Amino acid sequence: MDSWVSREQNAEALIIGQNDVAYVKETYSPDVTSADFSPFNVQGAHIGFPPTYFQFCGQDPIGDDGLIYERVLRDHGVPTKIEVYLGLPHEFAELLPTLKASGKYRLNTQEAFGWLLKQKPIGEDGQ
Repeated sequence: MDSWVSREQNAEALIIGQNDVAYVKETYSPDVTSADFSPFNVQGAHIGFPPTYFQFCGQDPIGDDGLIYERVLRDHGVPTKIEVYLGLPHEFAELLPTLKASGKYRLNTQEAFGWLLKQKPIGEDGQ
């Protein structure tokens, strides 16, 4: 299965589409080889990373980037928690606050803070 499909599948997504991603990249002109651009540009950057919470929207053209990063962290022993909001665009909870899913998003965020605070940093339990 191809892990990089969100850019194509969500090229015309609501709120943020592929044209918007291209505009941001062109405007900022990032050094794509820099550690500031991606943790994958530094060997071992994900090792010893703190527990991490991810939220992704199903209509996000760069959603795969985060899903893959979550997998890499998890595969290297970093505790992760992930929520995916299928079929919803980036920033849906802020732009459409009365949606039932927006309430769920806010509740998940609150619960995730509790989860993060209960996690032990790597090294405290022998990892």
